[in-house]
Amino acid sequence: MCGPDGRPAISLGGDSAGVTVYFPREGRAFYCPGGLEMAGARIPVRSLLYLVRTGMPMELEQWQISTGWTQINSVVRWAFITPSDTMFVTLSPEDLFPSSIEWGDGALLAGGTTPGDEYSAWPDFWRLDLDSLAARAEIASIDEPAEPWPSVWQLAVPVPVDTLPLLPLLVPAWDIPRE
Repeated sequence: MCGPDGRPAISLGGDSAGVTVYFPREGRAFYCPGGLEMAGARIPVRSLLYLVRTGMPMELEQWQISTGWTQINSVVRWAFITPSDTMFVTLSPEDLFPSSIEWGDGALLAGGTTPGDEYSAWPDFWRLDLDSLAARAEIASIDEPAEPWPSVWQLAVPVPVDTLPLLPLLVPAWDIPRE
C-alpha cells in the first residue's frame, strides 16, 4: 500500500503460515503466525481476503450470514466473539457492503463501492482506526484473472505443521450453544 506521495507505506505478505507486515519508511516489520491479529483473534489470510472483498471478517456461506444477524432499528448486525472481545459487523439498508467492523479498541470502516455492477463491486476504501493508528487504504485497481483448476492451487496437508502458539480463530456468536 502506498501513501499519498506514491511511495510504499505498508507491505503485507501472507500465506497459510502467517502474515508479515513491513513498514519500509521505518525499516521495521512484524510477523503474525497463522494470520493477522484482530480483536484478540487470528484472522487467516484467506479470511482477510474475504474481509476486504465482502466486509465479513471470516469466510461464511450465505446461509450462515443470513441466519446470524440481528436487527437494531434499520441496521443489521452480526456478532463474532473472541476469548477477549466481541466484534460487531454492521450493514445499513443503503449499503452494498457492511459499513463497519468494530471491536473494543478499534474499527475497520468501509466506504463506497468500486465502479461496475454490484456483483463485481468491491468496497472502494477501508479505514482502520486503532488506539495509535489511523490508516486509509483505497482499492486502486482490481485484476480478476480466471482461476486455475483446483489442483494447481490447493494443497491438503493431513497433519498440522504449525509449531508456534496461535491465537484462537474468530467464532460467529450465533454458533455458540446457549446454556
